[in-house]
Parts: sequence; structure tokens; C-alpha cells
Amino acid sequence: MSMISIKEAIELLMTERIAAIPTETVYGLGAWIQSEKALLDVFKTKKRPFFDPLIVHVKDEKSAQVLSREWTDVHHHLAQAFWPGPLTIITKKSSLIHPLITSGLDSVGLRCPSHPMAQEILAGLPFGFAAPSANIFMQTSPTTAHHVEQEFKGNVPVVDGGACEWGIESTIVELTRLDTHGPVILRPGAITQTMINHALDGAVEVDGITIKTASATSKSNAPAPRVSGSLSAHYAPRTKLLVYDPKDAKSIFSKVNE
Repeated sequence: MSMISIKEAIELLMTERIAAIPTETVYGLGAWIQSEKALLDVFKTKKRPFFDPLIVHVKDEKSAQVLSREWTDVHHHLAQAFWPGPLTIITKKSSLIHPLITSGLDSVGLRCPSHPMAQEILAGLPFGFAAPSANIFMQTSPTTAHHVEQEFKGNVPVVDGGACEWGIESTIVELTRLDTHGPVILRPGAITQTMINHALDGAVEVDGITIKTASATSKSNAPAPRVSGSLSAHYAPRTKLLVYDPKDAKSIFSKVNE
């Protein structure tokens, strides 16, 4: 595996290449948001369909405001309560966001990671980096540098930041329709509905939408998901699963222990 330093990661991103970056949720496959070449490489390396939008990681709330056309009191309260941390805010995008990142949508997911190495990289990178999880599309997200090594056979440079604190993707909250719907949780995560309710002192609707596509890997004839990680089939583990009748449990475990 090509283990790299924080400085080397910044240099790679600034020269329009990709690198795997640790966050507190999972490892991300990062590309500078100003590089179309690197963004295309993320999709190619992950074998990710272009209709599935990416999340942009930013250093702080001020950086997020630059990438958004709208930043209300609700945006501010959530950022103040949960950033840096595992919360992604879907907001109306500014002209600085490349259409590849959003799959042509008018909104973008912004997140401020709390991992110190991710923060150091963001401090040296203008605007931020786009980063889906550092794994092949539809496979389980990596929580260690070793997972990234296994997934990409050592072909992706990685900043080793140790094991991720949470190990699950960020909570995603949509704030693009506040005038009609209020905040909507599009994907559950470490930041719960109760926590968001408390931060906003109000009710938050939980959106149970399942995006249906003709083919999970098709780049055409498929509706664009509103957020990353919301396809009907996603995060598929490769571990063997055995299904058995509970009445046979005793005999099965006896054989396992032999």
C-alpha cells in the first residue's frame, strides 16, 4: 500500500489526483472539488455510477457558506451543534460546485469532518474535497487504512489515521425545502433525530424514501438519488451468511465446537 503523509496527500489533491483520507465516520476517496480530472477518477476507481452524488468535506462553517447559495439560521444552528462531526447538510449549491459532484442536481451535501488528519488536509486545500467512501461501489465502507489497501489492492495512496471513531456514514439532513417541508433526515447515522430536534428545538421529519433504479450500475435510465448512499442496494458485505432453523441451533453449534 502507498502510505502517504498529510503533506503528500495535499500535494496529490492539488495536482488533480486522488487519495484515501480518514474521517471519523469512514475512510473517504478524496478529490479536490476544483479538479474535474480527479472527480472523474473517483468515479472510475470506485466503479461508481455518475448518477450517485458525492459529499463535499469542508474545514468549517465559513467554508460551507462559500459553497452554498443559501445559509439560514437552521443551517447555522446545525453546523454549530454538530460540526465538526458526522452530519451532512444538503443545501443549495453555489457555482463553485462542479456538476459531477451533484450528479446534475441543484443541491450539494456538505460536511465538516472532525478527524484531525482530515482537518489538516482541509486546512491546506482551498474550498475542500469531495469524498465518497473509499471502497468499490456497493461494497462495505472501510474503517481502517488496511481495509482500503485490501479493496484497491494497494493502488490508492492512503493517509493512515487509525480506526474510524464511528464506522458508519454520516447522518444526512436536507435543508433545501425549509419553506414547505422543514429539515428532513434522508439518511440516519450517528447524529439522531432526537439530537437534531434538541438542537433546533422543533420536529424533524424522517424521510423513508427508497430510490429505485433499473440497475445499480447503470449510468442511464436511472433517477439520480437525492443523496449519497441511498440506493435500494448498498453497502453489501462479502461475509458468508448462513440461515438455519432455530430448532437446529444446538446441533449446529455442537458441530462448530467440535
